[in-house]
Amino acid sequence: MQTEALAGETIRFDVLTIFPELLDSPLKEGIIRRAQEAGQIGVFCHNIREYALDTRCRRCRRWLRSRGG
Repeated sequence: MQTEALAGETIRFDVLTIFPELLDSPLKEGIIRRAQEAGQIGVFCHNIREYALDTRCRRCRRWLRSRGG
C-alpha cells in the first residue's frame, strides 16, 4: 500500500509566491504545524522575485505600497 511506502518519509512542499511573508503565520498553526514538528512534511516558501533577471520585478511591491497595502 502507499501508506507503507510513505512511512518514515518527509513530504516536501515548495511554495512559489511573491509574498512569502504572508504564509508564515498560517504555516505555523494547526495540522500543518504539527506535521512539520513531527517531521512528516517540510514546507519551503520561495520568493520568485529573487530569481528575476531585471529590477522591474519590484513593481508589484511599490504598487501595493502606493495603494496603502
